[in-house]
Amino acid sequence: SLSQMIRLRAAGEYLDGDGALLKLSSLKLQGIEGDNIRSPDYKTDIAGMPEEAKKSIQGLILDRFNAVQKYVICMKTENPGRYKFAALVDAENIIYGGNFFRFDQIRGVPALNTAANTAQDVKEIDEYQLQKVKMHAMHALVFKSDASTTGYNEAPIAGIAGNSSGTVANTPQYQFELDSGLKMELNPGDSVDMLESKTPSREYKEFSELMMRKFFLTLEGLPYEFFNCGNASYSAMKHIRAEFKFGIQLSELKNRDIRYSVLEWALPALLVQNGIRLSKKFAGNKIFRFLTWLPQAEPWLEEDREVSAALARIDGGLSNLEDEAARRGKNAYDVLRGTQRVQSYIKKSKIVSVVGMPGAVLWNADTMNNSTAAGSSPAAPSPADASTSGGGTSQPDNNGANNDSAN
Repeated sequence: SLSQMIRLRAAGEYLDGDGALLKLSSLKLQGIEGDNIRSPDYKTDIAGMPEEAKKSIQGLILDRFNAVQKYVICMKTENPGRYKFAALVDAENIIYGGNFFRFDQIRGVPALNTAANTAQDVKEIDEYQLQKVKMHAMHALVFKSDASTTGYNEAPIAGIAGNSSGTVANTPQYQFELDSGLKMELNPGDSVDMLESKTPSREYKEFSELMMRKFFLTLEGLPYEFFNCGNASYSAMKHIRAEFKFGIQLSELKNRDIRYSVLEWALPALLVQNGIRLSKKFAGNKIFRFLTWLPQAEPWLEEDREVSAALARIDGGLSNLEDEAARRGKNAYDVLRGTQRVQSYIKKSKIVSVVGMPGAVLWNADTMNNSTAAGSSPAAPSPADASTSGGGTSQPDNNGANNDSAN
């Protein structure tokens, strides 16, 4: 899907430094990994490669201003680390993106470079801790002796190479079995301890947490708390979510720009293919002013509080229904149309529906009053019955029509 493709391209940007989407004549996209954009080298089979591609710089053909004119696209072969030439593609047919830190960069830099050493240290320490725990889990015993003499007895051991008698002279050994009920007869001054893991210690936990914090901070300032929020309160969860949103804003903008690039390329061709004619209001590029990509929905932390806050923002003129619905991954007009369908069905069915907070004026109050009056039947809905969401009412305009009929 388009979302998966954009996610994979973004992942390649972190790992390889950049990535691209190739526009195909079928109005589909083909993903191009960063290492597939390359100039000829000892790893690349240049059979069939044009001469201008052989003179490319890091897989790019540039003009005198260092603007990209064409991309040299290669493909991976069956042999690991080997490539072969595939195509020379005009820049207008490529949607390209990467991590840039300088104005004169022509290729991106992997974002994980700055975090690679930290991540490797954390990985190695975790592996060593795991090895230690496994070794201690082998029921290993340590014998200690403070006696002046060993006090050990010789024990026969059969099958020892070079020992025809089957005994080992002066070999101190205890005779015991590691069974469910373990009993060992020790000599005076002797003791036995069982090896067990005392890790991860508090110091190790604190150190590993510090390393993880440094790792996340290199990834566009992501806060560590979102990774380990624990039993955080509502205010703490809001703070963590806000920090996380601040951290990923740049990535969100990049992904949205790519979606708009895809839209500008594919939508006009799709309209022509399907014989769709737009009015003058939407002619040319004007249509893109009316189109918005919805962001990923934000999770509800405490729905009652957040709904109240959203309504307060709308009432105070700081937001509107479109923006608040978009924050939750919904289209406001889809919500309104759905509400209209439900309420129209309720009216036609003459069902009394109680919607709203206790004591609030209901949108179908007339229907309720008529149906609950003694000896009366539900009355037909009047034109003034508003099709609104929630528990409020809307007033008809001068013509007696619903204010929201245009929706």
